[in-house]
Amino acid sequence: MEFLLYPNGDLDRAVSCFCRSVEGPFADLLKWPMKKVIRVSILDKNDNLKSVCKLKTENHNSFKEPVHKHKPRGWKRFIPHDQLPILLHNDTLTLKINISDAV
Repeated sequence: MEFLLYPNGDLDRAVSCFCRSVEGPFADLLKWPMKKVIRVSILDKNDNLKSVCKLKTENHNSFKEPVHKHKPRGWKRFIPHDQLPILLHNDTLTLKINISDAV
């Protein structure tokens, strides 16, 4: 799994976040297509949960067997820049990523 974070992703107005499956040493051991739920949480300066974004993988090419890199899926306007001051601590953005089986 690869996560891509673009600080100036949406026309320099927001942080963008995307993910996709990529080829790795254990890809042959996994069941494809990937049927997972990905939750990306944003934590503020005090480790309080501020936002949760959810993505189901089962119907997206981004999470089929990674023969090559697929187009990533995610959020173009993940965090608007005007919200960054309350989320950054020492110029660091903290994300919590949870990947679970789809039900």
